[in-house]
Amino acid sequence: MTIKNRFLTSYIGGIVIASFSILAILCIVFYVTTGTVPTPKTWYQTFTKQRSLSPEEELAYVELRNMAKTSPDKLLAEDVQKNFQD
Repeated sequence: MTIKNRFLTSYIGGIVIASFSILAILCIVFYVTTGTVPTPKTWYQTFTKQRSLSPEEELAYVELRNMAKTSPDKLLAEDVQKNFQD
């Protein structure tokens, strides 16, 4: 085995070991915080979970949508922007 091949295998081995270590640490952290064993399904559900809007957020969304339909020029006013941010 040439020195070039030895370096290549050591670099690849280092990358693989580092990747598995990071994955193991993430799995441990996930287990400690959620209490379940992480699987690809639970990772996907955790990262794509959508929460429902609160009543205040829903009301602001409906008002904003209606204002955009009826008079979109009002959306540029600063007092309207501050109102929706609040």
